[in-house]
Amino acid sequence: MQTKGKSERIYFVAGLLVLGAGILLTTLVANTLPVAVLTASMLEHTGNPEAAMMVLNTELKMNSKNALAYRQRGQLYGILRKNQEALDDYNQALKLAPNRPLFLAERGEILLKLRQVERASEDFRQVAALDRSQAIPFHQRAFGVHSTGGAPADAVTLESIALAIDPTVPKYYNNRALGYINSGNYKAGLADCLLGLSFHEGLSSVEREKGEEPAVKTLLLENLASAYLGLAMYDKAQESAEEAIQWALKHYDEKPESLGDLPFVYRILALMGAKDYQGALKAANAAQQKLPENSKIMALKAMALSALKRPQEARAAAPQEEDARVEGRDQFSDMTETALEAGNLPQALQFSELANLASPDDTYAVLLRARVLYQMKQYDRCLADIATAIDLSGSVDSNQTGKALYLKHQTLKEMGRDEEALTALDESRKLGFKPPPRQVPIFY
Repeated sequence: MQTKGKSERIYFVAGLLVLGAGILLTTLVANTLPVAVLTASMLEHTGNPEAAMMVLNTELKMNSKNALAYRQRGQLYGILRKNQEALDDYNQALKLAPNRPLFLAERGEILLKLRQVERASEDFRQVAALDRSQAIPFHQRAFGVHSTGGAPADAVTLESIALAIDPTVPKYYNNRALGYINSGNYKAGLADCLLGLSFHEGLSSVEREKGEEPAVKTLLLENLASAYLGLAMYDKAQESAEEAIQWALKHYDEKPESLGDLPFVYRILALMGAKDYQGALKAANAAQQKLPENSKIMALKAMALSALKRPQEARAAAPQEEDARVEGRDQFSDMTETALEAGNLPQALQFSELANLASPDDTYAVLLRARVLYQMKQYDRCLADIATAIDLSGSVDSNQTGKALYLKHQTLKEMGRDEEALTALDESRKLGFKPPPRQVPIFY
């Protein structure tokens, strides 16, 4: 009993200490930021923008000199896409608190949304002179766009702001290059990779070898290889991929699990693009020594063997495990979509072939290749893939069957076979398939 009482006293004292620390922290924060601004921020982050706006409106009626409240309301207007109102609030905030780097950086973003590029650039120049670390939040947001599968153009815009504030950071160029490449602008991606590499080379030897910098150079080189591939500059792509591999092995050889597969993938793709299938097979074998279970490399090896007219070996080389097949399919499917968006149809076809090799007898992969063939106006081959997809999905996956039938409708219509096209459309409707809505352009 005495032990229990002692334990309870200890917990009681610990609870008081935690409570006291919380009160102290709240007091300190409240002395740094007005309570209204803190409240509005909490409401905004918990999904209550209307309540946050009410708090800020009330605060500014009572205290029209609160620069932080103007900034907070400006930020909220920006989230709500009320950009002119946001600009008015940022202007007021900067009148009350001139030369605040954060306020200037955020006003610059609003000015970009209003297409006032010169004024935005002037704000970013001022931020650069005051505090270059303000570039970091924009870079982090751009990185978030990539990691959540957002629009590449948004990542480009955010990273461009980061670079306007601090144009010396290699990883900012790498991240913007990725945005350009994913949107099909290979030339801009290429230029950013080269700029990023030049700034990386300008770092001191100690800086180049520490922290995240070695990984940044690997990423810059592999994105450079990707850009060269998009431009069908296969010799340059192979050279960049090879350099990425050598640099990565220098830093990650002791922990191969940290070694990414893309430099190997791009080197093999470059050799295949140059129709050096024997070289591609040799490169695939070398890659498998480092990454023996990688599904993408297995699929590439299978494709090289197919090109060398060795079908039995190709089937044996392709991924056998279901998880590996799906992983490889998804990677090459993403690459197919990027090539399609860029209008690079031959490359899209190559990547869709790889998706099919990575995951044989996969409805999704077959339909993806059919979409590419439709874009290339190779309608007979497209119809053959559609028939295969319907056989594979059948009654098991009515959604995929509906998609296949709708693509069949589009293909037959292009071929002038209108009655058959209408039949395919009716069949897709019976399965409950709804055609995708027309795309409406969204302006930043």
